[in-house]
Amino acid sequence: MKTESQNKSVSTSSWIILIFIVLIFIAPTLIIIISSFKMDRDVFSYAPKLLFTPSIINFQYLTKWPIFKGLKNSLIVSFFTCLLVVLVSLPAAYSYSRLATKKLSITSIFLILVRMFPPIVITIPLYPVLNRIGLLDTKFVLIFIYAVLHVSLITMLLKTFVDGIPYELEEQAQIDGATMSYSFIKIILPLMAPGVVTSVILVFLHTWNEFDFAFLMTGIKSKTLPVVIAEMLGVVGQGGYISWGIIFAASCIQLIPILLVIWFSQRWLISGMKIGGVKE
Repeated sequence: MKTESQNKSVSTSSWIILIFIVLIFIAPTLIIIISSFKMDRDVFSYAPKLLFTPSIINFQYLTKWPIFKGLKNSLIVSFFTCLLVVLVSLPAAYSYSRLATKKLSITSIFLILVRMFPPIVITIPLYPVLNRIGLLDTKFVLIFIYAVLHVSLITMLLKTFVDGIPYELEEQAQIDGATMSYSFIKIILPLMAPGVVTSVILVFLHTWNEFDFAFLMTGIKSKTLPVVIAEMLGVVGQGGYISWGIIFAASCIQLIPILLVIWFSQRWLISGMKIGGVKE
């Protein structure tokens, strides 16, 4: 049997390893946040300055670029993409799980195949079509493309959550006279809450950070925040107009919504716990 001192030693070692791993993952984010409050001379100074006078001048320079317009566009595109994906994927996942037939299962193969294609493959033929019908440089086209790309993956992900819910709960509700749609809304949907939240986070993170489609399909009106930051990177160091400190400040703006979404939804991310249904 392990002694008390051995248990304490193992516990201390585990905490040290855990803290080390966490520091590795959060170090880039901390560098971005800290550097955004540094003057240009301190950003890449040798040796790195841990003690410095914070300044918000880098954030003030952001007003020269359409940062907040890009932020607004990114929020709109990400929100409506998540909404559309969930509205389409939820009934699809329920159908694949509860109404499984041989013909229906064959269609799931096509869902997987669509997700396997590199996104850039559909960009080339899609661009002239969208240009012809006048949908380029609109938020709608980004929402539609992102939703199409994510529906297949999220449908299969949500299907696994439906599979984990006992069918007996629905049978009991049907015995009491509940319809399939009522059972889905009142029984299945509440138990799927962790899966829905997880799916929303996955879609939001990818949509928020996506660059290729946003760069190719938008212009002046609908460019998202990653495109604006990329344009800023293109002029770094040209005549002192923009510096790395300003880029770090813009990156902080980019990080804030992601951190907020993860922070407020973290309690839903534990998806393994299922609470049994109680008949009212």
